[in-house]
Amino acid sequence: MPDFSNPAAVISRLEQIDVELGERQNLYEDAARRWFKAQREITRVKAKALLTSPKASVTEKKAEGDLAAYDVEGADAEAEYEALKAAVRLRELRAMIGTSILKAHGRA
Repeated sequence: MPDFSNPAAVISRLEQIDVELGERQNLYEDAARRWFKAQREITRVKAKALLTSPKASVTEKKAEGDLAAYDVEGADAEAEYEALKAAVRLRELRAMIGTSILKAHGRA
């Protein structure tokens, strides 16, 4: 656990968080782009399966669409996107906490 007993330590940690956010930014944007592109294709594949399926029930037709969606290029990008989103949010939260600690040092 970092020692935040002095402003210099807090500033140092905030700088580290800024570097970490910068490192993840491009990865996060790329994963988001791939995931949102894949979502459009997944929707198209599901709709096509629903319209062309010879199955009798809507549930079976939707299941065929879901199975077809697994093969869409980029469908695996959702996991990467969600993981990076969580990592970015965590660092943003840590930065807000660090900023609050730094302000408290200024008032002390």
